[in-house]
Amino acid sequence: MVFRDVDILDGAATALEIGERLEKAIRSGALAPGDALPTIRNLAEQLGVNSTTVANAYRQLQTWGLVHGDRRRGTRVIGSVVDPVGDGAPHGSIMDLASGRADPALLPDFSTALMTGGKRTIREGRFGPVSSNLRIAAARRLSADGISAAHLTVVGGALDGIERVLMAHTKAGDKVALEDPCFSRTLSLVRALGLMPEPVKCDDAGMIPVSLDQALRRGARVVIVTPRAQNPTGSALTFERASQLKGVLDGVDDALIVEDDHAALIVGVPAISLVTEGRKRWAVVRSFAKAFGADFRLAILVGDETTVSRVERRQQLGIGWVSHILQETVAEMLSSESIEMTLNGARETYSLRRDALVAGLQQVGIPARGRSGFNVWVPVIHETEAVIGLRDRGYAVLEGDRFRISTPSGVRVTTSALRADDVPDLVEAFTNVLGSREAGHMR
Repeated sequence: MVFRDVDILDGAATALEIGERLEKAIRSGALAPGDALPTIRNLAEQLGVNSTTVANAYRQLQTWGLVHGDRRRGTRVIGSVVDPVGDGAPHGSIMDLASGRADPALLPDFSTALMTGGKRTIREGRFGPVSSNLRIAAARRLSADGISAAHLTVVGGALDGIERVLMAHTKAGDKVALEDPCFSRTLSLVRALGLMPEPVKCDDAGMIPVSLDQALRRGARVVIVTPRAQNPTGSALTFERASQLKGVLDGVDDALIVEDDHAALIVGVPAISLVTEGRKRWAVVRSFAKAFGADFRLAILVGDETTVSRVERRQQLGIGWVSHILQETVAEMLSSESIEMTLNGARETYSLRRDALVAGLQQVGIPARGRSGFNVWVPVIHETEAVIGLRDRGYAVLEGDRFRISTPSGVRVTTSALRADDVPDLVEAFTNVLGSREAGHMR
């Protein structure tokens, strides 16, 4: 078999050999994102191996997060790294509106909490899934938002919690309803687990009920929803929309609802949950990375008894527990009046920055979206051209392709560190890059 004149599969006979050769080709760039792999039957015939061997190789590539397969488009390359983790921020004179991180200047000082919590951990030496102090502090906030904390555990961040819940309830081939566009790493995770994304259209109030109903009718039995600060669009559930979505979900008793409340402490809109009393399978994940800093790799996970129990049992076979020094530090921070004041200020500042950009773009005819969180979604016709054009003018934003399943194109702009006096120049850059013709077309 020849890919781009390179005999990457020459002599490969086992699923492992085929998978590793294709992995190498993807990571080297010989196979690019979007490239289609041969059908299982065709590749098996060309290599002289059983179809099951090729199917197992493709399944392994999917588990590694390198390819995605569906019945309509076949198996296609996602890429070696879909959404890089680490220091991906631009350097030099380029303004970072791409990384999606909090403004360091708005993060609370955790030194006192770390000292107090760390000393307590070392002194008491008690370990297990959840520190008692964190359980109390987290349950108090969840209960205030009307979310049951009867069954609670701690995981290593929002995505870690989502992955553990999915692994507790799903198998390869299951369909998962996702916001479209949705957080790129959630989409990559779903695909890497061998699950099938079912797109749900969204507006500023979150998932559109008729679109969710269609996804459920297509067989989705897991629904991952971001109740506020949705990434990349900034949407947030309203009480009216939540009531409508609950009506749709009530008709599917066996659906697993997973809520990703990743920015709970710094979002200026109320917590609204789709979980209703009596829901058999559900989970709500709340992380602290947006409020306290990206290296606070900790999230609270609550849910039904079975889900939380499965997550804890599997966790105990691996990392055992999330660091109690970290847990106790977060518990102290959640109970600190001075930190709460810092968070209140951050919430207001983030809202002002986001709203300023949305208003500025809308005033020149560019239909930007974003009513909560850090991010603004700007529809464009040509994503790559828009990203390059903005970068040439000193601004780094993200192409929407990584977030989209079937929704029209756009770019994501992170406004967490965008100052008010930067907005006019950024709006002018968008106007120059998109032009009046494209801006008018996207209305």
